Amino acid sequence: MIVVMIISLMAGVAFPLVSSGVDSLRLRGAGEEAATMLTAAVNRAERRRIAVEVAIPPAENRVILLGAEPGYHREFRLPAGIALTANAERYWIYPGGAAPRVTLLLTNTRGTRRMVRLDPITGAAESRTLDASEVLP
Repeated sequence: MIVVMIISLMAGVAFPLVSSGVDSLRLRGAGEEAATMLTAAVNRAERRRIAVEVAIPPAENRVILLGAEPGYHREFRLPAGIALTANAERYWIYPGGAAPRVTLLLTNTRGTRRMVRLDPITGAAESRTLDASEVLP
């Protein structure tokens, strides 16, 4: 009986730690996938020589890529528990032009924030976790 009580006590202590770790992994994965989508949009615009629209509907919690050519549609829906905020709802990426400054802010239920940014100079997307006191630049 004492062994069962000790095991249940240990499980009760370990559960919040495991849950927090899963939330952090989910947020990191969502940030990396969003960065991959932005990089894919830049690459498609340059390689296919077509304009690509990046749509970020705030209420739908997803990132959508639409090409000027018929049939191109990629979509990434964020996992449950992660909220998406963007500095605009639509961006256009043109071939041969500078990429727009896209900034996405992902927040999980624990308040941890991750910023995904498309650099307009290099056209590369980066994803990083923000400190609690850090504000978006």
